[in-house]
Amino acid sequence: MRELSPKIVIYASFISVILILTGACIAEPVDLDDFLEDPIVQGIIEKGNEKVALYSGSESYLIAGNGKISGLKTDKYYTIEEYNESNVSQGIKFVKPDGTVTSNIGEVARVPGGEIKGLNNNAAYKVNEAKPLYTTSTALEYIEIDGSIPSSISGSAQAAGGAISLPKLVSQSSSYYLNTKIDAEKNYQIVMLDASSETRPWGTNSRTSAFMTDGTITAITDASYTKYKSLDIGIYQHRGNPTPAYLENMSLILLRGEDTVTDYIIAEYDTNDVLVKFNVLTVSIVGSPKVTINLNYSGSADNSPVVVTDTDSYSQSDGDDITITFTVQNQTNYSDFQWYVNGIEISPNGNNFEFIMNFSEIQYKIIGIHYIIAAAKHSNGEWYSTTVVVTVNE
Repeated sequence: MRELSPKIVIYASFISVILILTGACIAEPVDLDDFLEDPIVQGIIEKGNEKVALYSGSESYLIAGNGKISGLKTDKYYTIEEYNESNVSQGIKFVKPDGTVTSNIGEVARVPGGEIKGLNNNAAYKVNEAKPLYTTSTALEYIEIDGSIPSSISGSAQAAGGAISLPKLVSQSSSYYLNTKIDAEKNYQIVMLDASSETRPWGTNSRTSAFMTDGTITAITDASYTKYKSLDIGIYQHRGNPTPAYLENMSLILLRGEDTVTDYIIAEYDTNDVLVKFNVLTVSIVGSPKVTINLNYSGSADNSPVVVTDTDSYSQSDGDDITITFTVQNQTNYSDFQWYVNGIEISPNGNNFEFIMNFSEIQYKIIGIHYIIAAAKHSNGEWYSTTVVVTVNE
């Protein structure tokens, strides 16, 4: 469908109003050129054609509109810098989830609606998305601390494209830290956001920073430490001669627990508190497979062994902790036993009339059906079997 010019639409509307007001009487024809040159009409046309300007250096995919900027990617975080009619910056702000802007970095979030609104048509705006903290593969160390400082780092993983995946905690009571390798002498504000729900696990207020020295964590006050600014997250730096020595000059962020995906918005400021870098690091921490286990039994004949377990259904929250013990209840009726898992004969653990299915073993974590067969030699000399169907569901 062809779009109509705003001028034609206004003109047509104006003529319609005249016809309605005059009823059957046709007023003197209105000349289109005279109509369009009317100061009131000119003002309406100019108002409808107004839009903001995109300042040089903005993301190329953005679209300037009337009091708004659209085309934002809904999985990104944005800064916006306004320039007035004299081309003077009014400072850098952040985009909130409702598309309005704020000077408080604690309110930054993704923008589901894909547009920034409430802007001044007489201004220009420079809009930029948060860039990945590391674009090329970079090894970052992680440390798990449970009560006391460990003797070495726990491990390292590769960060690239602004994302890193880490293994789950060994101990659920531990604290988990990642060495970001950001410059410990610079000023930062860091916001932590749950990447899946846009919630702030630690709220929108500032948290107390801390640094680690000589193997202890000490709270930092403004009087004793001003290099780091922190928001929504504990930030840690190691100074002096820490024990162990490998902690020196590390810049750590406190991580969340397993099975989480977290965006860390890292804003770097110069000595005049002007934002110079706006980065994001997405940290995924692996979770345990969460499955339900259902058991069904079938015997081969009346003399088949009776296999029992504690329960017919298990909910698994931590795959390494669950074991299922299958026991032949009427073992005194048999002289020998054999166990099979998915058709493969296995050696039972301990008593041969028992089999322990340990879900720390990778073959049992596979989603689907597993067949546990208990074969037993009856006192009559015949072999009988019972099959237990173990269904592992997500």
